[in-house]
Amino acid sequence: MAMAFICESSLAAQSSGYLITFVPSLKKRASLGLGVFPDISLADARVEAQKFKGLLAKEIDPKKYRIEQAWKDEKAHTNTFEHVTGKWLKLKESKVSNSYYKKISSRLELHVGQVEQRP
Repeated sequence: MAMAFICESSLAAQSSGYLITFVPSLKKRASLGLGVFPDISLADARVEAQKFKGLLAKEIDPKKYRIEQAWKDEKAHTNTFEHVTGKWLKLKESKVSNSYYKKISSRLELHVGQVEQRP
């Protein structure tokens, strides 16, 4: 069940972005955007397309690969100490007095380091 690569990279007439089209092993056509024209150059889009072409050669779906990588990056960010302390402070903000909240947040920043402030 090999995957076929249909179009390396093309500048779509309607959307002014780079797009590759491929056929995964399910024999369905799928498209994957590489970026918008001014933000990514044609050379960068070709490099990205070659990367996805290599994934297709290994019978890996580029769309699923991109989603999994984004999920892993997000998971790595949310497991940091700064992120967890930021969430904890946000939770404590509504449950403790304002002066105590300032005290614990300043102590964390002084002794632990920069704490990620959550919106």
